[in-house]
Amino acid sequence: MISKFAPEHDINYTAFEKVGIEGHIIIAGGSGISGKTMAVNFFAQQFKALGCTIISVLDMKKTKLEMGFVAFEPKNQKHTKRLEEFGLTPRKYEIKKYHLLNDNIPKTKISETNFFTIPIKHLDDTLIRFILNNPDSEDSIDVIKSIIKKMKPSDSMGEFFYLLGKEVERNKINKKHTRIFSKKSETFGLNIGQAERFHLKTIARAFAMFRNEGIVFTPLNYPLNLDFEKILNDHHSYHIFFDSYLRDEKIKFFRILYTIQRLNEEISESKKPVVIILEEVTDVFRPGNNDWRDVLNRKLTAIISNLRSQGNGVLVIGTTQVWNKLDKSVRDIFSQPMLGRTNSPGDKTMIAKIYGGEIGNRLSSLQTGQFIMILPSKIPGKVPFKTVGIPVTRHSHPEPGMNFEKLWSKNYPKKVFTYKKMISAFKKDTEEWAKNINRRITKEVEKREKHIELARKKREAEMERKQKTESQTMTLGSLARQSKEEIKKLAITECLNQYEEKGDVVWRPIALRLGVHPSTLKSWFTEYQKEIKLRGESKKFIYEEIGDEEKDEKVQSEKEVELVEIKEV
Repeated sequence: MISKFAPEHDINYTAFEKVGIEGHIIIAGGSGISGKTMAVNFFAQQFKALGCTIISVLDMKKTKLEMGFVAFEPKNQKHTKRLEEFGLTPRKYEIKKYHLLNDNIPKTKISETNFFTIPIKHLDDTLIRFILNNPDSEDSIDVIKSIIKKMKPSDSMGEFFYLLGKEVERNKINKKHTRIFSKKSETFGLNIGQAERFHLKTIARAFAMFRNEGIVFTPLNYPLNLDFEKILNDHHSYHIFFDSYLRDEKIKFFRILYTIQRLNEEISESKKPVVIILEEVTDVFRPGNNDWRDVLNRKLTAIISNLRSQGNGVLVIGTTQVWNKLDKSVRDIFSQPMLGRTNSPGDKTMIAKIYGGEIGNRLSSLQTGQFIMILPSKIPGKVPFKTVGIPVTRHSHPEPGMNFEKLWSKNYPKKVFTYKKMISAFKKDTEEWAKNINRRITKEVEKREKHIELARKKREAEMERKQKTESQTMTLGSLARQSKEEIKKLAITECLNQYEEKGDVVWRPIALRLGVHPSTLKSWFTEYQKEIKLRGESKKFIYEEIGDEEKDEKVQSEKEVELVEIKEV
């Protein structure tokens, strides 16, 4: 546990007393007059000297990157003079910067940065609720969780939407899914035109913010994913997360939530105490309207409250310019308030109400760098406090007009890079993922079309069989209504026709068709042969006798009548 604030081992800070740290620290004060940024940096410097890992998770300042100035030695004369008064020399510290990979990264040279990606399988219940904007969208949440659970470690955002299309559209896939990574496809290539596709619409619209920023969730083993265990155990560098190249505010807070969640999940692997810095927590803990802000507030409050007892000790240091806008539940998780100078009537009124009028009245008279530290109370109704002064840091401090990127280029000319190759390689990877999905979809479509064709042929064969059966049933039914004599005439006609065409008679097919036994048919025809042979009648007479009106016209119109010579069968 981090239980003691002590000076750096080779520094004697006589202006700052050794005090016990009993909980997370919140440093409040007006902008530009309180010195809260210097106070945060001083605390970080001191804890780093004790071997703690320093991680700055939140820096909503778009360009200043205030924590990053620890990488430079101070040049301001007042700053260096104050160091001389304490017998200290300026110094700088190693930093590692982290930024979520997106398509808004400058194409020019910038300071060394670790651009990182987020695995699709890291999207848990909290992050999904945050993305969907409605924490109560249980059906959509269940769909997403179910799909992510089915995904392999090697699957990316592409497979997610491919499987989503299959899940919600009941396996009705098509080649439009190949547009998953295209900004032109507002729905990630999914068919969501019909009303019953409500969940698909909700999910596609929620994920659209990532598509608009060019953010792609990656496989679990992708090389640009962050190793948080490694970060937690690197106490030699300051670790700074920033969002300067992100445009969408919600994605910035998503990145913050993701980072804190991952640190919380891996904190047990840390071999050193950890100090997490959240600057301007008021920007994070804003009231929501049953939306993603409520998800963010609840989760961060729960994590920060629980962090102190985790691993080898975790201390969270937060800052705010506006004390009265912090919800009580947020103020309560920071049990060690440090109140700096403020001219805000609302802040002074709120602080006086909470801690007493004496403290509220002192806020305007504090000097820059002076803070009222609220101490644990042993007497009910009485709030003990102590006024402390924060010395300057040994490293540089951001001043008006200072530009981090320019200072970095000047101090570290060999550590400025363009990230075109990295971005190009990432785009190729996303293209390859899309091709893999395309090949997968093509196989699925071909397989489905083959099944459809087989099913069609099967249906046609079944229909043909059914029609044939119905035809035969109708024929048999018709024959059943005919007299025996009519059936006999029809049977002899068919036998005679077959005999003339082929020189022989196959009894069984004709017998089955007419519904008589083959031996009966043969008997009828043999009897007829004998009768005709005795009578010597003509072919024409024969047809008229048996009543075959459908005999071939060519045979019926023959002018010459030939006698039929019947051979014994």
